[in-house]
Amino acid sequence: MIVTSRPKSTVLRLRFRSEMDRIPFAVNHVMGFVRQAGSVRGQEIEVEMALREALVNAIVHGNRMDRDKWIRVRCECDPVDGVSLAIGDEGEGFDQGRLPDPAARGGLGRGLLIMRSCMDDVSFEKNGTEVHLHKEPAVARVGSVRTRDGHVQVASPVSGLAQTA
Repeated sequence: MIVTSRPKSTVLRLRFRSEMDRIPFAVNHVMGFVRQAGSVRGQEIEVEMALREALVNAIVHGNRMDRDKWIRVRCECDPVDGVSLAIGDEGEGFDQGRLPDPAARGGLGRGLLIMRSCMDDVSFEKNGTEVHLHKEPAVARVGSVRTRDGHVQVASPVSGLAQTA
């Protein structure tokens, strides 16, 4: 019998008022958590850029700069699955099918374009009031396969032999 254990994920939750000057604190707190977890080593800047854009969008477009409304952030770091973020606001939501072209004049939609270019998956929930961002671990992106037990199997570029991490 082979017994394996999957490393546990860790979760951070933040809640703060919808004020632009709170963004640096939130980003520093979340990114410190992400760096400490080490789930996406070498890709932290991409996570940070997407997080900043999501927070700006939640405050400006979601809560419309209303300081009486709140922003929620949930960050889960998992050594196998990477980093998952959920950023929520108290706005009315939006229809993502009606987003403007980011290349068009006015620049609307560029934050979403940045999020999509930095993260492996971007989706919207709760009628558009919550954005979900996901970044795979670096090891999972280069010739690797996840096994059923949650381990990552990587093919060695030198020998071609599979190694389990």
